[in-house]
Amino acid sequence: SIWKEGNNEPLIVLDPGEQALKVSGLAVSETHKQVGTGSRDYHVRVWDLESGQQVGSNAVNLNMVTDLKWVPTGEHSLVQTSEDLLVRVWDARNLRKETQQFEGHVNIPLGCDISQDGNFILTCSHGFDKHGCEARVWDRRMGRQIHTLTGHSESTNACTWLHGFNRGSLPLACTVSADRSMRIWDVVAERTVLQEAFSSGRQDAPLTAVAELPPPLSSSLQGKFYKSVVCASNFEGAIQIWGLSTDNQGEHVSELLSQTTI
Repeated sequence: SIWKEGNNEPLIVLDPGEQALKVSGLAVSETHKQVGTGSRDYHVRVWDLESGQQVGSNAVNLNMVTDLKWVPTGEHSLVQTSEDLLVRVWDARNLRKETQQFEGHVNIPLGCDISQDGNFILTCSHGFDKHGCEARVWDRRMGRQIHTLTGHSESTNACTWLHGFNRGSLPLACTVSADRSMRIWDVVAERTVLQEAFSSGRQDAPLTAVAELPPPLSSSLQGKFYKSVVCASNFEGAIQIWGLSTDNQGEHVSELLSQTTI
């Protein structure tokens, strides 16, 4: 369903039918005219926001979608992760077939993000006891994985690029985990440059979601300038907003700007 703030009823209901299973991925196109969804019934779907009608659909056996993002470059592509361990790229104009497929995960990938230039896919995966809890970076032009980010001790549940920080062609990355920590990564060096423990809500509640807030929010919160502002949440509904920047020595620093529980 599509909602407008302040309304008690949805503006549009996107209904895939009675046989559809749980929607596990959703992304709005850069033009705000279409929505892509992925679900546990193996389907990837594209919807027209004005009419609420489905305009494309495809199902691949065992493709239980875990996350889905729209490529932000206007190329009409969707990126998705799946429980069959694959990362897929679709042409959203027809969804007739995958345009790219990446193999390499040994544990289920749980989340994904795509860089602003559309060239780099970030994914993160299920795991436990420091096994399979990594994030991975995939180069679409080379057609392969180029970086692995290891450090979390439990499942890495969500990930996002931090476009306010750039390291050449690659921005920094942010991941959140069931180990209750948020990590900021220098992807090229494959190392953690900042780590924060989530202190809101139950101390054993896993972190489940993270997103970078878009500009101009990154420069307007509390009258201070931040290179990036991220919002993270845990399984208990606790939400924290962090401002990220660098100090005079070039070290990465963070400031907790807000926290609440819903």
